[in-house]
Amino acid sequence: MGKTAAGTGSSAMVGQTIAEAVTAGGSNTWPLQMDIDLTKINGQWKMREVRTFTYKYK
Repeated sequence: MGKTAAGTGSSAMVGQTIAEAVTAGGSNTWPLQMDIDLTKINGQWKMREVRTFTYKYK
């Protein structure tokens, strides 16, 4: 599950996808990346922060 700081109960995960959206003006696709910070609380991983942005797709 991404980079884990030993003994801290926190981790980071990166996910990438190609998303398609349809709007009134038409449709398009975008390469999206999500950087997710997680914290372990009472034995369960919880998302603390999510940052989403486009990235350069090959």
